[in-house]
Amino acid sequence: MTNKKSARNNWFEEHKDIFVRNAIRDFLKTLKFFEQLYKTYNESAEMSFKNMDYWVGTEVRKGPLWQFKDLCHAVWGDEEQMDVECALLDWLVGSIFHEGMKLKEDIYLLQHYKPAYEKMIYQHKKLTENQGLDDYLELFKKTTEEVNLAMSRLNRLFLRVAEQLHKVLLKYPDNHLVLRLLIENEPEFDRIWGINSIPRLFEEMFSGQKERGYCLAAESYRTGNWMEKALDTYQKAMDINPDSKEVQQGMQAIRDIIKSNP
Repeated sequence: MTNKKSARNNWFEEHKDIFVRNAIRDFLKTLKFFEQLYKTYNESAEMSFKNMDYWVGTEVRKGPLWQFKDLCHAVWGDEEQMDVECALLDWLVGSIFHEGMKLKEDIYLLQHYKPAYEKMIYQHKKLTENQGLDDYLELFKKTTEEVNLAMSRLNRLFLRVAEQLHKVLLKYPDNHLVLRLLIENEPEFDRIWGINSIPRLFEEMFSGQKERGYCLAAESYRTGNWMEKALDTYQKAMDINPDSKEVQQGMQAIRDIIKSNP
């Protein structure tokens, strides 16, 4: 058993760059899904259990949020190699998941019993005092209020995760898959972190040389034989620092390869 566990751990470490990249990718997907839920809820004060059930899932069929939580814990929840910034990110994502689980249960309660609740509201006006009915109505009212509070808590938690992810990403200047993902999703990160989010992140990541992140990503594209992507990425580096020898030489190398393989 120990050998099997050790083999799994070794395999995970060997592929960790991929899992880190996937966790960041899944953050964008999870955030986008929540934002749509949040927008719909704010506009209509309604929440679909079907959407929550898909998003959270069950033990048998884990939804995107559940899978995202598990992936984050696998990547950043290692107690033997505990890093404070990474542990906080893992905790925040776990908090979102548990908040989502409770919200799913509340949405089920509201949606499943709403017809009976509305009927009781109508009949309550005609009935003499009924303690059981009063308790039911109070419970339903509190559950409705809790859904509203839960949505606000989730929104704040996602903002915290976005902030914390920015700090954690500074630890991955050598993960070229992450660099590529960041560049490929610049508009989305600009929306989350503000304009020019990736150049500002690379400036922190590479000690002021923000073009370096684009160069490393471009070389990764080149290694994978994605020459057009490599050239486009070098162009972004050129726009930042046209005097960089690394950028100039990299662009020329790609152009030579493209020219020799028409």
